[in-house]
Amino acid sequence: MQVTNEEKFSVDAYSFVDVLQAVQKGVQQGFVLDVETNENYPQQWGTRYLLTMVRPKAEEVKKVQEMTVKIDASAVQEVVDKAVAEVKEMVEKVEQVEQGTKGKPGRKTKQG
Repeated sequence: MQVTNEEKFSVDAYSFVDVLQAVQKGVQQGFVLDVETNENYPQQWGTRYLLTMVRPKAEEVKKVQEMTVKIDASAVQEVVDKAVAEVKEMVEKVEQVEQGTKGKPGRKTKQG
């Protein structure tokens, strides 16, 4: 059995599964377990489960805030630009070496 009003959601059940389903329903409706007061503390008497869920206090409600993050990537861009320039320079040197070695005679290896 579940009793609901604006501030409290009471559960009185004889099955653990029924208790879990009721707690899930209470959470979906915005209630929380109150384990700080004797009045609403969950209890079990034999196979009977009693608990009362309450609305969270205003200070307990966590608000999601939008946050904007700005990243200064200028230092990263400088490193990338320097690396690209170095790679281009190395490619040019490799091309020069390749062009310079094409016309020179050399020993050919025997294949066998």
